[in-house]
Amino acid sequence: LLVALPARAQEGEGIRFFKGTFEEALKEAKKQGKPLFVDFYATWCGPCKKMEKTVFTQPEVGTYFNERFISLQLDAEKPENVETAKKYKVEAFPTLGIIAPDGKAIQINVGFMKADELLEMGKTAIGEVKGFEELYKEYRAQPNDLKIQQELLTIAPRFLTTQDGMDA
Repeated sequence: LLVALPARAQEGEGIRFFKGTFEEALKEAKKQGKPLFVDFYATWCGPCKKMEKTVFTQPEVGTYFNERFISLQLDAEKPENVETAKKYKVEAFPTLGIIAPDGKAIQINVGFMKADELLEMGKTAIGEVKGFEELYKEYRAQPNDLKIQQELLTIAPRFLTTQDGMDA
């Protein structure tokens, strides 16, 4: 029984965060063909600490993110990270981003997220759940469908945070 415990403990771990810089994590994401999940945080941020202790440690969250993403925690106020934070429009904490291996933002979310919300964000970003653009096409085809309208309006703020200029 004791021999099986270490293996079982590893299965139930939370998110394993990459140790290194943003550039190194992005390079690893490109190498593995996975998106990069970034937790942009500040050391003084209460909600950031709460997510680190109560959400990122959940086995279901860890299993999902460890299989599908390279994950990185980035202190957005450290001098070496300020430009990266600006690039992804980090203005509040926590900001959670899913970045394509080419560096383009797929999805950016600002604020504390519960485990189920974080999992939905991940699933939407990699196409396991309908995203804004797919729902918008459905809406254009069926403009009077209230269910589609509700889904579209629910995810619109998250979609808009990834857009620039005229796209936004």
